[in-house]
Amino acid sequence: MAFPRLRVLTRRVLFAFALALVGLAAFFGWAVYQSRAELRAAMAEAAQDDPHWQLADLIAHRLKVPGAENSAPVILEGAKLAKLAAAGTAKSLDGDLLSTLGEAPNVLANSDQKAQLATVVAGYGPAIAEYRKLRDRPIGRFDLKVPANPAMALLPHVQDTRDSLRVLRAAMQERIEAGDTAQAVNDVIAMFHAGRALGDEPTLISMLVRIACDAVAVAAAERLLATTTPTDDQLKALQELIAIEIDEPVAYWGVRGERGFEFAMFDYLRGDPLAAGGVTGGGWQSVLCFLPGYIRHAQVEFLKQSNEYVAIARGPVENRLEATKQIDERAKSLSPLAKSAGFSTGKCIRQELRRQAKLRSLLLAIAAERYRLKHGRWPTVLSALVAEGLLPLLPADPYNGKLLTWEETPYGRVVYSVGEPLPTAGMATSTPAELMKGRDFGIRLFDPDKRRQPAPPPPKAE
Repeated sequence: MAFPRLRVLTRRVLFAFALALVGLAAFFGWAVYQSRAELRAAMAEAAQDDPHWQLADLIAHRLKVPGAENSAPVILEGAKLAKLAAAGTAKSLDGDLLSTLGEAPNVLANSDQKAQLATVVAGYGPAIAEYRKLRDRPIGRFDLKVPANPAMALLPHVQDTRDSLRVLRAAMQERIEAGDTAQAVNDVIAMFHAGRALGDEPTLISMLVRIACDAVAVAAAERLLATTTPTDDQLKALQELIAIEIDEPVAYWGVRGERGFEFAMFDYLRGDPLAAGGVTGGGWQSVLCFLPGYIRHAQVEFLKQSNEYVAIARGPVENRLEATKQIDERAKSLSPLAKSAGFSTGKCIRQELRRQAKLRSLLLAIAAERYRLKHGRWPTVLSALVAEGLLPLLPADPYNGKLLTWEETPYGRVVYSVGEPLPTAGMATSTPAELMKGRDFGIRLFDPDKRRQPAPPPPKAE
């Protein structure tokens, strides 16, 4: 009699199991249907403001660059020569020489540093000669080859671009020590052109490196102004370049490109979930990618968030910080795959704010130096630069939309953004190195008699 009861129990278990399977299939079927509808809506939203937002269109509609102006071939050839030099020279550029020289921009190198610079410049001579051609190559475009899985795209030229600035910075510093102001100015312009070689490349990493290149070039320009006295014509050429660079929508290019790249990656992952380990880092998060509809759901989350970031990057710069913070906060609740795909997008917008603060401060600093050359004194207020015809208008602080701050220091003047407030307490006793310590959103300007200060002797070996 026990067997019939067992059969009944078995039937009930099997029925419950089958019912659960049907319910589970219905749930996943509904999830797939819903995610497809949401994906179509998110794609329509992206296309409404940007018909060419997908990766293939982004690549096809990149800026056209005349061959005679293209800085990309110079970067690639210079990189070959620099790698040969690094393998053969006794001194490389991997040490802290350049960063040490930048701590107090008005102080010259000591004897040991000069000897090291001379060795580096001699060893990198062919590479420096090649990189200096960038002076007359104001924009660039590298060939971009994207594999079926965009996450596997190799971008070696991005690091080559970044490395070019280290070589040019050493060359500029050596010219400053030699008193060759004209070549030092040209080297700074070449440094800005090196970053511009990345053009509107539709990848986030490319634009983050372009932002980093601008930061290095701005620091070099600050040192140039602190150790030399360029002519008005030389300053005007640099100022015009900075004005052009300020207007470049670098964050927009980066965020827009990342949207297209990562969306194409999601398309690839839907056909090959095993490849998701390269995005999530493996583990249980990769297992989720085998659930029906999960990758598409993550793709929807990513695209919706990216559409918001693109809208922010296209809007007024002073409104971006708070809006980005809000999206970053909401991103914490996204699925692991969507979070992994878009984790650096907000960073690009924040880094662009810093870039704008530095470039706008430098623009004002150069105009103020031109004013000083003409009148023999610094302007009391920044509006004098517009009245003098040195600027069409005063650039706003990207962090609050107000004017950048212009203050007197014991060494000259400083112009800075409130993104990193500069305390006034104790400023009279601050050294030039301490003046901007931890506050890299401004430019220090030095009175003529405070420039080219001798370096303390190198420390004695124990």
